[in-house]
Formats: sequence, structure tokens, C-alpha cells
Amino acid sequence: GLAGKRQNIERFRGVMNRSANCGNVDATKRAFQSLLGVGDRPTTVYMNIIIKSYARAGRAVEGEMILNSMLAGDGTYSYGVAPNEGTFCEVVSGYAQNQDLPSAWRVLINQVRLGMSIQASFCRLLRWVPPPDVLSVLSSGFNHMNLLLDSKVMFSALVAVLENNPPDLDLALEIVNMGSGYLDNKCCCILLTGFKNENKFEQGIEFFESVLEGDIIPDLKLLTTAINLYVDSTPPHMEKAERLVEDLIEKYNLVPDIVLFNSIIRGFGNMKPPQVAKALDVFNNKLVQYQLKPTLHTYSGIANVLCSVGDAQAAEVMILEKMKETGLTPNAVHFNILLKGYSQCRCKLLNGICKCRVCFCSNPERALELLAMMESRGLEVGLLTLHSLVKAFCSAAQLEKAWVIVADVMGNERNSQHIRPTTQVFNMLLRGIFLRYTKPIGKGVDTGNAGCGADSNWLNVDLVQDSLGARFELTRVLDKISELSLKPDEVTLHYVLGINSALGTLDVAVDFVNSFLSVYSEVSMPVTPYTIIFRKISEKTSPDGEAAVRKNVSCLLSRMAKDGVKMDRTALKHLIDTASKANCYDLVEEQHATVVKMDDALFTELIQSYRDAGMHSVAARLTEISFTKKEQV
Repeated sequence: GLAGKRQNIERFRGVMNRSANCGNVDATKRAFQSLLGVGDRPTTVYMNIIIKSYARAGRAVEGEMILNSMLAGDGTYSYGVAPNEGTFCEVVSGYAQNQDLPSAWRVLINQVRLGMSIQASFCRLLRWVPPPDVLSVLSSGFNHMNLLLDSKVMFSALVAVLENNPPDLDLALEIVNMGSGYLDNKCCCILLTGFKNENKFEQGIEFFESVLEGDIIPDLKLLTTAINLYVDSTPPHMEKAERLVEDLIEKYNLVPDIVLFNSIIRGFGNMKPPQVAKALDVFNNKLVQYQLKPTLHTYSGIANVLCSVGDAQAAEVMILEKMKETGLTPNAVHFNILLKGYSQCRCKLLNGICKCRVCFCSNPERALELLAMMESRGLEVGLLTLHSLVKAFCSAAQLEKAWVIVADVMGNERNSQHIRPTTQVFNMLLRGIFLRYTKPIGKGVDTGNAGCGADSNWLNVDLVQDSLGARFELTRVLDKISELSLKPDEVTLHYVLGINSALGTLDVAVDFVNSFLSVYSEVSMPVTPYTIIFRKISEKTSPDGEAAVRKNVSCLLSRMAKDGVKMDRTALKHLIDTASKANCYDLVEEQHATVVKMDDALFTELIQSYRDAGMHSVAARLTEISFTKKEQV
């Protein structure tokens, strides 16, 4: 009957559209033949859909053949139907998507000759133009093709310069200034996203606030995009974000959605300190008030806020119990948030600093139980999971368990991807060696067992309690890095030098610097490891070891000069201490000329500090060096 025929036509039209969007030419054409089979007739719309399928399949030439057949009226490919502006638009889009811009431009010129509007076709072309060419293409359209500047042209131009690689925010602003009167919500949204992607939050906020002063009435998407700028800036502008939510409801008569409130929750978590009460108020009250159902992102956001203040247990209740009540199932993201929460030091989260020994306030054992739960649910264990677990056990100085986790996660066949630990994982293990095998001394260090050592300042490490154990673990880490063909970084070098300094193997430390940087010449070396070695050398220097000291110090200074490492006050002081004991002031003199760059304030401060300490001979020698260099200059 007639009703059945209509149902079949609607069904085959849907199949035809979906197939064309996927670039499935054969399925599109079969659906078209089915339409003809149930009594429908060929139309321009159907031809345009077939051309779209060719365009999405990367076969724009065949799409243009249909267009030419329609223009000729021969019916070879087109069943005798005539083209319209949409037909040209699909052909231009096909060539542009495949980066055949000359062919797209040729079809566009043909469309102009036929007296058709090119607004839609030009926008399709413009989206795929390389950013440096956008202004010239726009100029050609205005001058030679009767192109009119409107909001759609503006949006296409902004897509071209902001969504291509690399994005060009300055060029986008130039385009905005060229047609500021045609800005609409879509244009503003893509521009605000560009500011965020370029980490120019304040500039983006300034632009948005100028938009509000104009004639544009913001929609929900624009306001949500702006709120994302407010909440993700450093520090977050939460007062402005909350005020904007009020305006959204009262001034613009809009209803907030769950995406907007997810952003607000994230913003409260980004604050220092995190505003847990306000985040929970949004979760428990605002969502109920607007009859919004929490999403997976809502739960990950609120769990992040709770973990950021060290309340991983409350976050676990939220993920494993509350989510279940709303019919949602936690995924790997949620478990990783909990694992990170249990691996963090609560002292540092709550107080901002921790100077204790070994971490007792993280909960690596519970993190390990959650890992087993992840695996039992078939969730993929990734590098983020591995990092959290290794960090937790290393902070607690439980190196063996950390090694077991590395082996287990790598060897678990249920993980769809073979996980290969990164250099960062082994840097955590190196840090664990300090906590496990060394005794920290120095100002501000608690040598007792109370509290935790997640923030122990390893620069104060001076005494190795178990040299054999420390050497074994150090060798174990370095061998594994080599076995996995990983590239050590400056953090690796930082820790290795510290361990060797604590062991008293200064020659090994100096050799390691040279061999390491010879292989990894691109690594940027900080001054801190040099400071450690200079201090150790100065503490262990004796008059009869002058030659060895000179050799080691000269080697280190040469490497610093080669790599452009700048001497700071601490490093220079330890160098001077070494020079005073080993009678090698010429090395200090060389440093004053090349690295310190005649920093008189630094040198004067050091001279005075030696005078105050009663070391007048050292102060006199430094004064002599300073005057000599000034005369040379």
C-alpha cells in the first residue's frame, strides 16, 4: 500500500545518506537503485548524495563526471536531472578534502560562470586551504567571484587557520578584525577554543568579555566554552565562572546542562586549595535542581577533586558505589584516578610540603587491590596506571614490590597493548633508592620515622646506610634502561649523580657525566648535579689529593661550559671551597670570567660571606680575582 511505499522510501533514503557519509559508494548506489525499485524517481538531491559518497571515498573525479553529465543533460550518469548549487558544493568539497585545491578552484570558477551563488562551495573550499593562503584566497573570492563576507565564510576561514596544523591564532585574530561585524556564536566558540589550545587563557577571556559588550547574544555552547577558559586558567576565575552561570539562567534565559556543570566541578578542583565543599554542592544539589543525570565525566571530575585533597577513600565510594546507583560502570579512567589518589602523599596535598622520611600516608596496598579489580573487569592497564603504582611503592621505599608491579603489568596478557615502562618509571625507582638506602641530613630534614618522605629533599642525602644494596639497585635500574633501549633524561642523571655522591664514588660520578652527555648531547643538564659533586669534592679534599681534585673539577667545568650550564651561587660556593683546599683558584678565576659573566653582586656576596665566617684568606683571594677581571674588562 501507499503507507508501506513511504516507509520503504524513508528507509532507503536513510541507508543512502548513512552510506554516503561513510564513503561507501557501492552501498549508496544500491540504496539508490532500491529507491527506484519501490517507485521513487531520480532527483538532484539523490545525485548530490551519490557525489558525496564519491567525495568521502576520495574519488572526487568520478563525482565530477556525474556533475558534467548533469550539465550536459545526456543522462549517462545523472538520469537527466539538472545540477544545483549543492551539486557543485559536493564536488568542490571532494577535491578540497583530498587536497586537490586547483581542481576544486576550477569547479568553483565554472560555477561562477553559470551565474550560481558560490557561498556554500567557497566555504567548503576555504576549510581546507593552508593557513598562510587563507587571506589571499579570501581576497580572490571577494574581488573576482562576487563572494560576500558573512558569518559562514568567517567560520570557514577560522576553521582553516585554527584546526589545521599548526594553528595560527594571530592570523585568526586578523580575520576577526577584517569581519568583526559578522561574528556569531560559532565563530566565537572556535576562537575561544583556539585561545585555550594555545594556553592564552587571559587573552581569550578578554576577547570573550568584549564579545558580551557587543550585539551577540551568547548561546549555551558559547557560554560553556567561555566557562572552560575560566576554570582551566591558572589560577581559575571561579567567581567569574559562577557569575556567568547565573547570567546564563537569569539574563539569557538558558538552562545549564551537565557539560557545563562538569566544567564547574573541574574548576573547583583546580583551585588552590581545592574547594571540595563547593564541588560537592554542585554534584549533590545543582544537578538535582536542574534534573540532570551525572555522566562518566561528572564522576571522574568529582573523584579528581576528592583525591586532590587526599581523600581517596571518599573518591572510591563515589566511583564504586554511587556510580552503580545511577546505572554507570567505572572505566579505566576512573580506576586510574583512584590509583593516583592512593599513591599520593596526603601530607604534601594538605600542607603543601613534607620533609619526613618514608611515606606512611599513601596507600599502595589498596592501589594494588584496585589494580587486581581493574584486571578482573577486563579493563586495560596503561602507563598511567603503572606510573601511579610504582610511585606509591617507591615513596614508601618498597622497591621490591615496585619491581614486581613493573614485571606483572608488562607480562599480563590481558592488557591489549604491550606496556613498555618509560624512563619516568625508572626515575621513580631511582628516587626510591634514596628513600630505601640513604640517611638524609641537613637543615629542615626530619630524620625520625614519623610522617612520610614523599617530598624528601634528596640533595641533603649524605650517608649511605647500605652501600652494597644501593649499588645493586642502581646497577639494576641502569641495566634495565639499557635493556629496554630507553633514553635516560636529565632527571635520571640527576638521581644517578646523587647516589654516586652519597656513595663517595666521585670519580664514577664525573665519568658518568661525561659518558652520559657524550651519548645524549641533546639533554639539557641542570646545575644541581654539579653542585652536589662540587660539595662532595670540597668535603673530601685533602692537600695531598690536589692533582686528582684539579682533574675532576676541570673536567666538570669543561662540560658545563660546553653545555651552557650557568653556575649559580651554591655551585660557585662549593667550587670556591674546593679551590681553597686544593689551591686551584685559577679554576675559580676562569669561572668568574666565562660563566658568571662578571656578576659582581654574586661575587661580592660570596666574598662577604667568607669574611663573616672568618675565612679572610679566601675572601682576599676572591677580591684579587674580581679586581683583576675588572681591569681586563
